[in-house]
Amino acid sequence: MAGLLFFALNFSGPAFGLPLGPGLVKPFHLLALLLFFPLLLKAGAWFPRIPLSVGFFFFWAFGVSLLVGLASGLGLLPEAAGLNPLLLNYAFAFYLFLLGLFFAGGRVLPGLRVAALAVLALVLLKNYFFSDALRAYLANPEAHPELPWLFGGGPNLEASWLVMHGALFLGTPLFWPYWLLALGIAALYASRAAFVLAFLLALWAFWTSRYRVLAFFALGALGAAGLVLVLSLNPYLLARFAQIGEDPGSLGRLALWGGALRAFLDWPLGFGAGNAIHAANAYAFSLRPEDNVHNYYLQVLLDFGIMGLFAWLAVVFTWLRRFRGDPLGVFLGLYFAGALVQFRGADPLFWFVLGLYLGRETGAAPDRALNPRV
Repeated sequence: MAGLLFFALNFSGPAFGLPLGPGLVKPFHLLALLLFFPLLLKAGAWFPRIPLSVGFFFFWAFGVSLLVGLASGLGLLPEAAGLNPLLLNYAFAFYLFLLGLFFAGGRVLPGLRVAALAVLALVLLKNYFFSDALRAYLANPEAHPELPWLFGGGPNLEASWLVMHGALFLGTPLFWPYWLLALGIAALYASRAAFVLAFLLALWAFWTSRYRVLAFFALGALGAAGLVLVLSLNPYLLARFAQIGEDPGSLGRLALWGGALRAFLDWPLGFGAGNAIHAANAYAFSLRPEDNVHNYYLQVLLDFGIMGLFAWLAVVFTWLRRFRGDPLGVFLGLYFAGALVQFRGADPLFWFVLGLYLGRETGAAPDRALNPRV
């Protein structure tokens, strides 16, 4: 069941949602809610011990957001502050974290790997059906292709999540084939963030190999193969790295980050969940408003204030303190690295995996398959 939920959480694109209530209700919302009853029944005999850092992060996020919403309603706060529906996403993220704790005692990796392979196959199938659009883009590449996305957030996030899923295959014969396919998708989408995450994942696979000398030559060969793959599929990806600081994407992010810091200095108490982007846009002096801060650490700082950032960093530290080089831990590490340039916050997939990971410390039996070596 953990694998099925993991599979469903990948389908977060707007196309999978029904406009019910203040947002889109997606299939994974319904599946997760169906699991509430087993969770409730088991909670009578077992209740997860929530790590202090995670509990405090959500407590602070809700506390600040509700207080800001109340004060904003009284006209006491800046225009960008207020109660935002994204707070519901944080509530659902906390519930998914509890579900992760609920499933943490079993051998979850096999199911997650099957789900990851199924998602990769569907992405490849989707790209096959839209091959004409991809060919038109590759003939005259600019930014990213225009395609339907399985993942919410567009090409960068779809490519990045697929690369991160590769961590689940560390220590298995499928790791490098999966990695090459994910790298190919990152190249097709011209995703710099996914390319960097793929590089970090390959570097980790080499560093943790038992046979480092052989792995060194294998990594060199695979690195060359990966470069040939990128150059043959979409050399524009490498050109995008040379354009950093000049292209509209990076210039927009730099302006937005500067605006975010100015907004924080003007109102350091926090604007409430989901309002960071409104505050950053207001202070960025940009003619093209963004819909994403493109740095989750800055987003937390604006949403929840300096204490909120400390609470988020405490969650990162909790992961780091328990990190043993296992696949789920590497998956989370890639998320924390990618969060420097992307992710919108309250990501359901991340919080579910974090629950699976930290849940092994609540007294559940650890999964012996979680600590392989490549």
